[in-house]
Amino acid sequence: MNIRLLFFVSIIFPSLAYSQSRVTVKSADSLAFLIKLNDSEINQWPCLVTSFDFPVSGKINADVSFPVNPERNFSQILNLKKNYSYFFEVEKSKGILKLVLKSESLLQREMEASGVPQPLEGSIAESNDVQTTDSTLSISSACGQPVSEAQYQQMLNDVKESYFESRKLESMKLFLASNCVSVEQLRFMLSRLSMEDNKITLLRDSGGHVSDIVNLRKIEEDFFLQKNKALVYEITRSMQAHPAAGE
Repeated sequence: MNIRLLFFVSIIFPSLAYSQSRVTVKSADSLAFLIKLNDSEINQWPCLVTSFDFPVSGKINADVSFPVNPERNFSQILNLKKNYSYFFEVEKSKGILKLVLKSESLLQREMEASGVPQPLEGSIAESNDVQTTDSTLSISSACGQPVSEAQYQQMLNDVKESYFESRKLESMKLFLASNCVSVEQLRFMLSRLSMEDNKITLLRDSGGHVSDIVNLRKIEEDFFLQKNKALVYEITRSMQAHPAAGE
């Protein structure tokens, strides 16, 4: 099965039956990671935070790797229960890196209490199977195939060498103007900026240049201020309604 499709499924919200576990993993700024659960690749691109639904419960083997620091790679057994939401942070425990559990809650109650709107109709698969099809992908596709990893990494290197945030923002805006990215790639780009106003500017400019627009709501998690979360929600809903124009 295509790796990119596995990645796409890993961040889809569950069906209303809540028969899966929802997992969020966050790492320090210098530890961009890849994660596998039971040998299923969750993210194709190194990231600092990711949330995903996993259809298997019980004891799960997690493999966490760090492309920049492979000597820090580790494996760990997680115990996941159905319909529960978990938040882990990558931290040192007794001298080694581990996934440290920070919170655990019943998923259905969490969703009802938060009042978060449900995903758009037709945007999620009704099956708990991690397999998907090209037709499923096309439902949420706004700009075709994401940019190649080589081009993406070159852009990140250029951004890293920029001292001023305004220069970083302009570099990423220019990159988006002529390329297609996935939501996780866009989130990593946003993480390179420290000011939320600049992050919102970049998000606005990504309209029409995001492949898996069904996953855009994940970006709300990357903002701290409640007013900005609300603004991001409006922007992403508009992008989903007008994928070609990004309006």
